[in-house]
Amino acid sequence: MLVYVHGTDGVGWSIDSDRMALIKAIKSLGHKTTNNILESDVIYSVWADSFISSKKMMIASKLLKKPVIANITNNITQEKINRYKKTINTWVVANSSQSQKLSANGVKKNKIKTIRYYVDENQFRPLKTPKEQLCLELKVPTSVLNKKIIAHFQRDSEGNNLALPKKQKNPDLLIDILRKLPKSEYIVLLGGPRRHYIISQLLKMGIDFHFLGDEKYHNESLDDISYNKLPPSEINKAYNLSDISIVNSSSEGGPKAIKECLFSCTPVISTPVGWVPDILPPKYIFTESREAIHLIQNDSTYDYNSIIEVRDRLINDDSFEGFAKKIGELFNEYD
Repeated sequence: MLVYVHGTDGVGWSIDSDRMALIKAIKSLGHKTTNNILESDVIYSVWADSFISSKKMMIASKLLKKPVIANITNNITQEKINRYKKTINTWVVANSSQSQKLSANGVKKNKIKTIRYYVDENQFRPLKTPKEQLCLELKVPTSVLNKKIIAHFQRDSEGNNLALPKKQKNPDLLIDILRKLPKSEYIVLLGGPRRHYIISQLLKMGIDFHFLGDEKYHNESLDDISYNKLPPSEINKAYNLSDISIVNSSSEGGPKAIKECLFSCTPVISTPVGWVPDILPPKYIFTESREAIHLIQNDSTYDYNSIIEVRDRLINDDSFEGFAKKIGELFNEYD
């Protein structure tokens, strides 16, 4: 089978990662990809919104009458669903909430497939490296080890105005949590681009943090989307250095950070967004800052055996082999 893969974010971010994982899965199954949509047997878009908004793609899919498989993102609305029904043959969702929303809006259940975004279980893994050595490799002062380290590597600032919070990521909830924790006991480990908003707030409140990257972009209010990206190997080291991670988003398709933490055996607590209720036990989920603070200060949150149990179950379901198998099942319907 020849597959035309559509979708890219152009900056090596999440969509590009999804695209690469899909192409790898396609090839592992013995299928091939093509850059020529005319010769393809099926079209697979890793970003439905981009596909539907592209006049070129819409015209091509209608004229060629080829089946379209598309990944649905977290901002799907009833209006979009009604519009997309005319084009998409198979809707790929990342979590049960998306699936329920599509079903409630008239998409047939046999047209909805749940395949969580792939996160490489070999890149994110527990390390035996001593934390002092991880500090050296990450260029982090070893003094951070005197406090509990809270990891946070998700964007928090709007791209068109870096001084504003990205609403989907809900950084104000994170700030509320951090300001209520004892400052002498915790330090925040930040990484990744567009962290301008959260850093400005932490500085105002005198909350201790360390940023993995070049801080000149924050100091000069410059966009660092192409400069402060961390490779997975560095993020994995940072998770292994940390004591806990927090996901505080108000809306997500994933988030991939949940998988990254669990694969690296890092305790993680989260708001009930995206696939969080599908993956994390309720004892790791919060909705308000006071609940998050209770979890952060509760020893049971750090129980290694509980984390290993969740991790093993997740790897069993979401390893590359499991991901590729689900992709193969999609294509079987169009053979």
